[in-house]
Order: sequence, then C-alpha cells, then structure tokens
Amino acid sequence: MSPDAAVAVFDTVASSLVSSIRILLACGVAVAVVGYVAGGSRSATSMRNGISQLIRRESEPEVRAEVSTRREVPGPRR
Repeated sequence: MSPDAAVAVFDTVASSLVSSIRILLACGVAVAVVGYVAGGSRSATSMRNGISQLIRRESEPEVRAEVSTRREVPGPRR
C-alpha cells in the first residue's frame, strides 16, 4: 500500500470519526441542558418561574387605565 493511499484511508476514517464525535458532543450538551432545566435545583426552578412569568406577561392583553370596558355583573344571591 502506498503512503498516499494510506493517508487517504486515514483521512476518510478520521473525518467520519470527528463528525460522529461532534454529533455526540452536541447531543450530550442538549441532554445536560434539558436535565438541568427539568431538575429541582433552586436556580432551575427560579429560571422556569421567570420564563413562565415572562410568557404570561407577553400573552396578556394590554390594559388601558383611562378606558374601562369591563362591566360588573352581580352574582347570584347566597
């Protein structure tokens, strides 16, 4: 086997291994982040609460203080 052929085979094998390692590393990081966010630590819980409040605040309609279209309807007597 010539040295050029050996280099070509090595490069082919090494490039596929490097690609596989990168994919496994990305999957490992993704699993670690999901595990942290889903965990019960104080920082993960406060992060989830903050994100929930932000989503809730963004989804609420904007209320104007000057004009109120809300009417009070009396409930049933007890």
